[in-house]
Amino acid sequence: ITLPHSALPEIDFSEVSLETNILGQTLKTPFFISAMTAGHERGIELNKTIAKVCNRFGWMFGLGSQRRQLFDNSKSIYDELSEIRNLAPDINILSNIGLSQLITLDVEKIKSLLDSINSKILVIHTNPLQEAIQPEGTPNFKGGLKAVERVKRGLDIKVVLKETGCGISKNTANQLSCAGVDAVDVSGLGGTHWGRIEGMRSNDSSAIRTSETFKNWGISTTESIRNTLGHGYEVWASGGVRSGLDALKSIYLGASAVGFAKPAMASVLNGGEEGLVTWFKTIEREFKVGMFCMGKKGVNEIGGLIEKA
Repeated sequence: ITLPHSALPEIDFSEVSLETNILGQTLKTPFFISAMTAGHERGIELNKTIAKVCNRFGWMFGLGSQRRQLFDNSKSIYDELSEIRNLAPDINILSNIGLSQLITLDVEKIKSLLDSINSKILVIHTNPLQEAIQPEGTPNFKGGLKAVERVKRGLDIKVVLKETGCGISKNTANQLSCAGVDAVDVSGLGGTHWGRIEGMRSNDSSAIRTSETFKNWGISTTESIRNTLGHGYEVWASGGVRSGLDALKSIYLGASAVGFAKPAMASVLNGGEEGLVTWFKTIEREFKVGMFCMGKKGVNEIGGLIEKA
């Protein structure tokens, strides 16, 4: 994807703004940190640091799967979540549960997950490949669409359907248009691939071989964005987004929000909070430089331009 360069932008760099509208809210940027770890031994520590920096820059923060809360009602987990929310009081923290778990839950249980982090946005992640390979996986997805519809009808929240590295097909995009979702996070092939990771975790030779066979299974992020446009819900782009320029190309294709995962984690692991702050600044600067060189002052001037080119 080549963005159209403007040698005569007719704007000053200082006029370029990242402010945008997502799910009916005016936000400082179109960026979010995609859901990552909730089970790592350093998960809480890492999530606290990331949430704190997200709050400083106005990025949305995607919490890792809240599956643990379904089985652990101890005070400690709710204290941990309260700490994260206290560090990020001004931003959207995205609640998160897997589709295979959602199918078995009633609306009140889902509401308790949202309430635990004072969230009005539920991300439902769907990961059939991962669940089919994972040793402790639950590859039970029958009734998934009805479960999504039930939650959307039963709660006054925004619902985002998210893949986990394998992308969204045209057929899936069509199905979701009937489910009432507010956004689809395509999470396409190109970033972290859980089919590969589950093979690395497994000691079972059959699972390892299956993981190798399916290591490139999925639909690219670029193709997934194109597949999901025009269905009445927002399109969020994630999966292999590594720079502000990648993010700008995603917006150019028609996405309204862009998510990062691996590079954010690498920044905090290697450089702590200071390293993460530097990375955030770099992503925003790269995005704004691209906007400036396209002669665009606002994010809403870029979306879907490729269709008009």
